Amino acid sequence: MTADVRAIGSVKTRLVYEDTVVHAVDVIYDPVPENPAHSKIVVNPEFFGSNNKRRNVFKLLQLALAELAERNGWTLEPNE
Repeated sequence: MTADVRAIGSVKTRLVYEDTVVHAVDVIYDPVPENPAHSKIVVNPEFFGSNNKRRNVFKLLQLALAELAERNGWTLEPNE
């Protein structure tokens, strides 16, 4: 549910020698021909910094989404 994803609130990037950057999590409507109800998850501001920093903060978002899925009874199979 869109409201549940938005309820994640934010994920944070810690920058060396700087403050923490908060990335707000949102869902926007993005229909595609095969799925008119399709939406996508976005963060604002977009993830930035080194590839390693982007991977780390993206992993935090993935974990939050996985916890949300489990609470709603979904089973997510790992990619192979």
